[in-house]
Amino acid sequence: EEGLSLGGDHVTTLQFGFLRCHLPDLRAADYAHSANIAVRILTALMDYPNTPEARVRVYGQAWQGLLALEPDPDQLFKYLGIIQTYLKLNAAERQLYNRLYPQEKRRMNQLAERLIRRGRQEGRRKGRQEGRQEGVLDGRQQTLAEQLAERFGPLDEAVTRRLASASLDELKLWSRRILSAQTLDEVFQLQ
Repeated sequence: EEGLSLGGDHVTTLQFGFLRCHLPDLRAADYAHSANIAVRILTALMDYPNTPEARVRVYGQAWQGLLALEPDPDQLFKYLGIIQTYLKLNAAERQLYNRLYPQEKRRMNQLAERLIRRGRQEGRRKGRQEGRQEGVLDGRQQTLAEQLAERFGPLDEAVTRRLASASLDELKLWSRRILSAQTLDEVFQLQ
């Protein structure tokens, strides 16, 4: 246990003890079924074999933990974003994940669709899109979101917001780029 004390020469304003933990020293497999949501998320930072199968298992088990432990869809996306920040699956690993975790993939897609619907509703409330153009944009947003999720995995909240606020020209450009892009970032890169 370590401690931290904040204050000046004569007054201590804050003092507490804490346990220090170096995550790479812990084995992810030992925490794969933890009932603690933070631990499940942090398995992405723990030690595991650097093989596609092991990476997919750590990712899949972390996501399973989120689904089991967190009922709020908004929080699920925030937590999933943390996992994806520290453990990005490549295209081959994503395919393996889709085979090994079909129910979890389906749940990710459902949550992405929910966020897209919410983004559309917020856009309508703000009066951003009107009439026929709104229907065209919504359809393109939905289609592009489905294509991106299928190609690169679940979309985080930032990407969903970006799609919801995109112009028709941006959606057309991104729809063309998805055909050759190797990463999600390549779809949205500036030129």
